[in-house]
Amino acid sequence: MTDILREMKKFFSDLGLHLELGIKDSNLGACTGEWITPDDENLLVSVNPSDGEPIASIVQADEAAYEKVVAAAAAAFETWRMMPAPARGEVVRELGNELRAGARAATLLVNVTNDAWYGRSVAAWQHNQIAAMRALELGRPMLRATNTGVTAAIGHDGRVAAELPWFTRGILEAEVAGRSGTTPYLRFGDALPLVVTGFVLAGVLLADRRDTARSAARRESR
Repeated sequence: MTDILREMKKFFSDLGLHLELGIKDSNLGACTGEWITPDDENLLVSVNPSDGEPIASIVQADEAAYEKVVAAAAAAFETWRMMPAPARGEVVRELGNELRAGARAATLLVNVTNDAWYGRSVAAWQHNQIAAMRALELGRPMLRATNTGVTAAIGHDGRVAAELPWFTRGILEAEVAGRSGTTPYLRFGDALPLVVTGFVLAGVLLADRRDTARSAARRESR
C-alpha cells in the first residue's frame, strides 16, 4: 500500500470511519471473470494531482489479453441476448443484493464516477438523483466526486447538502457524519416492495372480480 493510501485510511480512521478501497500497489487491468496477467507488464501509474506522488498502478492489457477480453465479451453477449427480460432483471437484482450486503458494514458511501460521456444532458443530474435514492434507502450519507459534475455531498435522508456547479473546477467542502443502523431496504431488500406489489395486484384482481360479479348480477335481474 502506498503512503497516500495509508494516509487516507488513517484520515478516515481518525474520523471513526473504516475505508475499504481494495487497491493494491499494483493492480491487474484485464479481466474475463478471472484476472489476466499479461506477459508484458506495462504499468500505468496514477498520481496524486496535488503533489505528484503515486497512488497506485495498473498493469495494462497487452494485445493477447485484449483479445481474450473481447472474445469473452462476445461469447457473454451471445448468452445474454438470449436471456428473457425477467432473467436479466434477476441478475441485476442479485448485483444489488451484493452491494446491499456490503453496505451494512458501511457508515459512509463514496461514488467516484466519470460522467463526462453524458455531455451536458440531463443524465448527469439523473445520476445524482439515483445516488440520492441509494443514500436514502441505505440510510447512509454519500460523497460524490465526478470529473464534470454533479459533485455533491448527500445526506442520509437523500437531501443534497452541498454541490459544485456543473462543469466547474473546484473543491467541495462539507461536514458529513457517518451513520450506522438499518433501514427497511437494508433489512428486507426487494422483498418488501414485492410484497406490496403482490397486495396491490391482489386488490386489483379482487376489485375486477367484484365488478364482473355485479355486472353479471345486473344482467340476470333484467
